[in-house]
Formats: sequence, C-alpha cells, structure tokens
Amino acid sequence: MRRYLLIFLLFLFTVPTLKSAPIQKGDYVFIDTTYHWVDSVFESLTLKQRIAQLIMVNTSSRDSEKSRRKITRLVKKYNIGGIIFFQGGPVRQAKQTNHYQTLAKTPIMIAMDAEWGLAMRLDSVEPFPRQMMLGATDNNGLIYDMGTEIGRQCRRMGVHINFAPVVDINNNPDNPVINSRSFGENKHEVLRKSYSYMQGMIDSRILVTAKHFPGHGDTDADSHHSLPVINHKFKRLNEVELFPYKHLIRLGLNGIMVAHLQVNALDNRENRPSSISKPTITGLLKNKLGFKGLVFTDALNMRGVADYYAPGQLEIEALKAGNDVLLYPADAEVAIQAIEKAIKNGDLSESLINQKCKRVLAAKYWLGLDKIKPVDTRGLIEELNSEKTNELNNWFARESTTCIRNNNNHLPLGNKDLNNLAVVTIGETEANMFHLRLNDYCNPELYFIDKNATEKQIAEVRKSISNYANTIIAVQQTSNSPYRQYGLNANIISAIERMANAKHTSLVYFGNPYALKKMRGLQDYQSILITYHDNEYTRNYAAQVLMGGQQALGKLPVSIEGYPTGTAFKLKKTRLGYVHPDMVNARKSALAKVDAIAEEALLTNATPGCVVLAARHGDVFFHKAYSYHTYKNQLPVRRDDIYDLASVTKIAATMPALMYFYSNQELNLQKRIGDYLPLPDSSNPGSRKLINVLTHQARLKAWYPFYTEMIDSTGKYKPNFFKTKKSDTYNIEVAKNLFASRAAVDTLFHILDTLPLRERNGYKYSDIGYYYMYKIVEKLSRMKFENFLDKTFYEPMKCISATFNPHKNFPLRNTIPTEQDTIFRKQLVHGYVHDPGAAILGGICGHAGLFSSANDLAKIGQLYLNKGTYGDERFFSESTVEFFTRASFTHQDNRRGIGFDKPEYRKSHLGPTFWGIPLESYGHSGFTGTYLWCDPESGILYVFLSNRVYPDASNRKLIRDDIRTRIHKALYEAIKPRQLL
Repeated sequence: MRRYLLIFLLFLFTVPTLKSAPIQKGDYVFIDTTYHWVDSVFESLTLKQRIAQLIMVNTSSRDSEKSRRKITRLVKKYNIGGIIFFQGGPVRQAKQTNHYQTLAKTPIMIAMDAEWGLAMRLDSVEPFPRQMMLGATDNNGLIYDMGTEIGRQCRRMGVHINFAPVVDINNNPDNPVINSRSFGENKHEVLRKSYSYMQGMIDSRILVTAKHFPGHGDTDADSHHSLPVINHKFKRLNEVELFPYKHLIRLGLNGIMVAHLQVNALDNRENRPSSISKPTITGLLKNKLGFKGLVFTDALNMRGVADYYAPGQLEIEALKAGNDVLLYPADAEVAIQAIEKAIKNGDLSESLINQKCKRVLAAKYWLGLDKIKPVDTRGLIEELNSEKTNELNNWFARESTTCIRNNNNHLPLGNKDLNNLAVVTIGETEANMFHLRLNDYCNPELYFIDKNATEKQIAEVRKSISNYANTIIAVQQTSNSPYRQYGLNANIISAIERMANAKHTSLVYFGNPYALKKMRGLQDYQSILITYHDNEYTRNYAAQVLMGGQQALGKLPVSIEGYPTGTAFKLKKTRLGYVHPDMVNARKSALAKVDAIAEEALLTNATPGCVVLAARHGDVFFHKAYSYHTYKNQLPVRRDDIYDLASVTKIAATMPALMYFYSNQELNLQKRIGDYLPLPDSSNPGSRKLINVLTHQARLKAWYPFYTEMIDSTGKYKPNFFKTKKSDTYNIEVAKNLFASRAAVDTLFHILDTLPLRERNGYKYSDIGYYYMYKIVEKLSRMKFENFLDKTFYEPMKCISATFNPHKNFPLRNTIPTEQDTIFRKQLVHGYVHDPGAAILGGICGHAGLFSSANDLAKIGQLYLNKGTYGDERFFSESTVEFFTRASFTHQDNRRGIGFDKPEYRKSHLGPTFWGIPLESYGHSGFTGTYLWCDPESGILYVFLSNRVYPDASNRKLIRDDIRTRIHKALYEAIKPRQLL
C-alpha cells in the first residue's frame, strides 16, 4: 500500500500557497491527440458520428426492453461516444456493457456516479463511506487506497469514468444536495482528501471527474429541481470555492464536471447557468486555471438548465461554452441533429467539433479502449466485494468516529461506570453489532425505542433508566439525506432531547451531524459521539470508543451550533479493542495458516474443538472458534464458550492476587509459606521461600494423586471422604452428585505437608506449592480466594466468564466438557474442575480451577501488557509486572519468571513456545490444552483454549504435534512490516 507515503506527501498541502507539482507527460496529461490510433479512428468517422462521440447517454441495467432498444439504436445509428449507467445489478450491467460495446464502431466510454463506490448505483456491492465521513479522518492515505480500490472495481466492471470526487466545500449547512457528499467545510482538508481520492483512481487508470465546478457547496437549492444562484464576489470564489480546483488541476486532474449554477460574478447574464457559460468554462477554467482535461456538463436534463433552453439548443450552447462531453441530454437524437444543423448554418464551427472529438478519442486511448475486452461476468460479484473493501471500511469507521463533547472526561467509561449501565437504542427494536460489541466489555441493560413509539412508551423507558448511574443513548436507522429529515421524526427528536436529562448520559448519533441542528438540549449530554453512517462498522467502533477499546480519532468536518469545524476529543484507549488484521499489520491471507493448523488438530482428533485469539498492541485481530464441544459434533464451539484453564489458573488467578499484595508491600517473597500460614513445623512446603516456590525451584515434587488415598482397592469411595448426597458433613461439591467431607480436605493437606522434598536442588515444575498460595491470598485479604479475585480483578475488569465452578453460574451449554473420568469421579467432568486435587477442595485452588472465555482471559493478559492497568485503573505497579515476568534465575539454569513461564533461552532445551520469540515474553500453558502468552516487545497476546483431554487425558496429540506453539508462530509470521513504497 502507499497509504503512509501519501500521508507524507500530503504535508505539501498544509499551506494555502500550494506550489505546483511536476507533471509527467503520459502519466497525467492524457489528452494527446497525436497518437496514430486517434487519427485513424477520427478519419473513419462521419460528421454525425464525430458529434455523437461528444454525447453521453443514460441507461440502467434495470431499464425496460424499450429503453435498451433505444440505446442500441443510438449506438448503431450514431456511434454514440459514452454511456452513463445508473441503478442496477453488476452482472446485468456487465452484460449490457458487452452488448453495446459489441455493436459500437468506436469503443464506448462507460461512466458511473460512484462517489462512495459502485454501490452508489449497483446492488450486491458493499459501499464505501460518503465523503463527509472521510472528511472526519486525518488519514488521507486511506482515501488514496479507497480511490485505487474503487478504480479497480470500475475497471473490473468495464467502467472508465467515475464522476467523483465531489470537491465542493459544503459551507452551507442547509445545502440540500451536496451535504454529506462533501468532505466538509475546510478548503484545505477538501483539497487534501480530493487529491488522495483522485490520485488513487488515476493510478488505477480511471478518468476522474471532480465536481461541481465552480463550486456547489454554498447553495440552499438543488440544481436537479431549480437553478441555484450564487452572489459571492469573485474574490470570495477564488479564495474558497475555486481553491481545490486550482491545485487539483496543477496536480493532474483529468476531468471536471460543470454545475448548473447562476454565478453572477462569473457570468451575470440572466438564466445563464455555469454549465453553458463561456466566461466560466473557457475563460476561467481553461484559460485562467489552465485545465487541459475533459470538461463534462452536469446532466442536461436537470431543471437547473433544462427549464431555460430547449433540447438541441441547450447542447449547442454547452459546446460553445467549452464543454467536451454532453452528459445525459434530454433527447440525444435531437441534440445530434441540432448540432449538425448548426454547423451547416455556420452557427457552430466544424473544427471545434473535430477538436473535441479528437480529445475524446485521446481520452479513450489513455483509458486503453484501443484494446478493449468484454467484461468477464464469471465471479464478478465476488471480485467486486473484495477483502480490501472490508479492510478499508474498518479503517474508516475507526479513524472517523468523532467525539465532539466530553464533559469531565466522561468517556471512555471507567470500570465503575460499567456496573450500572443502561443502553437505550432509538430507531432499532433488537440487538445488533453495537450491542454485541458492548457485551465484550460488560453486560448493560438494553432498552429499545421504535421510531413509531408512542409518548407513553418513551416515558416508560425514561422511567426505567432513571436509576442507572450511566446511560448511553444510541440513535440508529438514520438517513444521510436532508430530504428525508435525516431519518428522524418528531417522536425520535423528542425522545433524544428528553433522554438527555438522565444522569451521566452519552449520546451516540449514527449519522449525519447536521441532524443535530434539529435537537435542543445537547448541552445536557455528558458526551456526544458521531459516526456519520449507521452500519456494522460504525456500530462496532462506536461501542469500542465508549468502552476505551479505541480512541476517538475523528474530527468534525463541518460546523453545527456550538461545535465548530475541527472539534474533536481524542479520548484514551484503556481496554482491549477489536480490529481488522490489517490495522495491526497482520496479513489476513497469512492467517489462513492458523486455520490450517487448527483444522489439522481437529482432523487428527487432537482436540474436539478450540478457540484461538490473538491481539497486538491491545487490539484483538484474530478470534475464531473451531468445530464442536465433543466428537459427537452436536454443539458448535462459540467464541465466548468457557474452558477449564487448568494451570493457566496460576497466572490468571493466583499471580494477579500475589502481585497485588506485593505491589502494596503486604507480601514478601523472601518469606516462607509457613510465615503466612499456620502450618505444622514439620511441613516441608511450609519451609520453602515463596520466590523459590513460584519459580519452581523449592525442591517440591511435581504433583501427587491425592484421590488414590481416598478410594479403596476396588475403586470405591472410602465412606469418610465422599458421599453421593450432600449433607452437613459432606458439603464440598466435587462433581455432579459427589460431595467430599472436611476430612478429605484435611487429608489432602496432610499429604502435602508430609510429602518429602526432592533431594536435588534446581528447577522442577510443581503444582504442590500453589495449594498454599490461594490460602495465603485468603489470609492477606480476609476473604475467600474466589471472592477476592472477583472483587479486585474480575468484576472491575468485567471478566464476566472468569469463574470457579461455572456449573453454578452458567448454562452447561456455554461450558466445554473435559475428561470422561473413569477412575475418580466416574462421570463426564462438565462444569467442574478437571484437576482432581482442586476438585477435592471444591473446585477452587491456586494451581487449577479457573474457567474463562478467550476474550476474558485476554483481558487478564492485557492487564500484564499494560503493566498493571486496565480500564484506566491501576491494579498493581509497573515495577511489579516487570519483576514477576523477568527470568531472574537463568544463572541457575531456570528459565522461569515468578509464577510465569518464559521462553527457553538454551537451544538444546525444549521450551513452552517456539524458538526465536522475544525472551521478554511470558505466559503459561494448561494441562487441559490451554495457553496464554504475552509479548511486551511486539505487543502480541495469544490465547489458545481447547479440551484436548476429552474424552481421555492420555490423548497427547495436541502436545505431540505442537499445535499450540505452531499456531503461535503462525500468528507472528502473519505480522508484516509496513513497507514505504
């Protein structure tokens, strides 16, 4: 891409006195009538056919057979020069284009109004934003990329001319026709963005047609219906309306469309629209401004000109004025005959027609029409809807979302603000992408107000939300058109105004900011966001901006009362965001390797299903669910399904708690376990220092099968430990219909205390010490382990799925089953912890027991990458994160951090991740097939969740085939360096 190069080049436009850029002949100066093909074609044409080359007629692929016969006749009889297509379908239009081109003696120039892409006229094609939304972004390189993509789509459709960009400066908010089609009110921004769009299309070999010369921005009438009058003096026109045209002409603009405007400073003859004004077109545009490209009239059937001149005479006046192409005459045949008659009568020069004909042919040669080929309709719609469009629409939605009001730094919402939050959506009746994305951050209460809601219904919603601490009012299903009152009616406007009285209320307006002029009481809102469009992209990023997942990067391109052009609050990024892979320099095509490895794991039955999530610099760019909960293929895995994290519990539960107390100087890692807990003096783990326990060098054994002490030789439960019915004595739920006594817990810890230490010093991974860590947390916090984690971390961070014993809080269909335990619990373990030791403790322990979705686990990983903050709240100090995640004992042949696993630094040793990952990275894996890894150097966070132990924990294919690590490496390989071309 040339996105970033364009940003650099456009610094040239930061001053009003823009200097001319050198123009290379053949690149931009495309009107070269000396080519042999031009002369050859010209000599083959009759006078009538030369006249017809200057005519561009209208059609539509959904027109009647009668209309198509009319165009066929014009092509056959007159060799018409151009066709502009209006509404229709891609395949139908392509077929008609091929039909007309086959009939034509001279290849036809095909044109469209594709200001926001082909979707402006065609169905089945995804649109780009209107220009006002583009005007809100600072990243003009994106607009260049859009121009190249629209150019590619046009060429694929056999279209050669795009009547775009609109370079009108919309300095009249009451403008009924330009409005959202303009980049905005600032002439410098209009120039920069027009140039980017123009250059992208030219680089795709498209004839660009800037419009509507000499400037349609400051009108309150629509030239489709009447003749707008502009009474500004020339000095003002020169400084404002003409500003972008002057510089775009110097920079290689190859087409201009002239508007139907009565501009008295240029031509004060009564009812003399600029489109047929010689002083305007020849005198100003061609002679004074030096424009050498093709000049097009605006549609000649529009009442702004058609009301004053009859067909035939109108086209003659347009040619005399200096136009090259006569667009959409009311009657093409009458126009051709009238022009031919005027030549014979001496009223119009034949040499003028010949000159213009050669210019049109030269443009056709530049467009490659000398080698024209039929449009291939195979795969046409798929190729028009490329991934590039999706990518750019994501960029535009993120870069343009604008915050114009933010009292007391209300946005982004803080952690406490999410506890009591209501969302009222006006114009919609059910949840959509906006609400789905909000659910990635919290669980707000949702209310909906239909556009036709009664006063009573609106009042009921107002009453319902009156007790919420924070409220978001989202206005959706709007329109960009002032003709349609921006999609608002009196009920909706009243609802918006009255909702502002709620406490701490944010307004999110999904549409044209000019609509806000209709509303009173905007000052009562704490914050206001504008998205310019209402679609899946803007709904996604608006939700993220509210929640701190993205910054608000846009700036207001127009002025509305109280909010001048350029108004912007950037806001802060405080939480995970969710973006297109391109936004983090990840090649989406390369991410297919992740799919391939995941599919390999599924095909080899390494796991029934899995979820993969990856983020970079706090933005999730990959999040997929694969296959099913079990091999029965009944329940598909969803991205928000909850998995048993196994040993990932160590860094997702135990370590945050210990780091919290360490940061607050309430925990000393040089002390022993026995210094914090009332253990027997003979307790072997009790004599171990915390830092050695957490780095797995405390001489503790790896693990112990405690349950074997609690069942007899026949496999039956010893009655003093387990019962299948709950009672006061047997009240610790181990599994479904299985309950442990306090004696079982005491026996477990007795075994732990008396386990002999390993004789050798050095590193040995062990779960044993973590059985004590959760008890240390309870001692320091004076709370249950799970309650402390909820209150301190999971609730503020809205890690809603992070929980112990999910069978108590979530439907089992949202939780992935683990092992079919045939030895201890004698059942499918589902919603209960897989680890037997943690199970005896009721599912809650420091080494295992935590369940989570990938998204909520990623929040915990991002907490570490943010060096202890999340949601703009600090949980522990930056130095604490750095200390715990550092490999401090490599001199003792121990790669581990404090509680965290680290990459292997010795190539001769196997490690937890792939060779070459930055040594600063850290994370942990889990026995059930889980994995969380954080890399502060690259900003990459990786989550892998699976239930590889289903139905049997002896299945080691996931480990043997290195699935988790290979996916991890593939994610890194997909990250591309940004190249400056």
